[in-house]
Amino acid sequence: MLVIVAVDDNVVNAAVVAEAQQRGIWINVVDNPSLCDFYFTAVHRDGDVVISVSSSGSAPALAQAIRDRIRLLLPHHLGEVAGTLRRERDLLHAEGESTEDFSWRERIEELLTEPKARI
Repeated sequence: MLVIVAVDDNVVNAAVVAEAQQRGIWINVVDNPSLCDFYFTAVHRDGDVVISVSSSGSAPALAQAIRDRIRLLLPHHLGEVAGTLRRERDLLHAEGESTEDFSWRERIEELLTEPKARI
């Protein structure tokens, strides 16, 4: 289903790419974005919150640096905020309420500014 090639041999890379393409398998040739069907991303996870940054394979270290800068700007309890919002949405659904008319932006801002202990 998925192939990753990490050899420093263009002949081997070309052979693996050709076979993967013939079989319809996605391939990533490390350090050669032009031969890739997909790129890896630099990922930050906090609970259900996932932030992913890509340079489309051109500069993985840049993607990691950007991810790290973003991570430093984010509140440290986003996963807990997401969990609270999930529980609140589930409760509204269980009560037969629509979640479409609820002012989620206001609630999110409230949770993001509350001290962590109150979530």
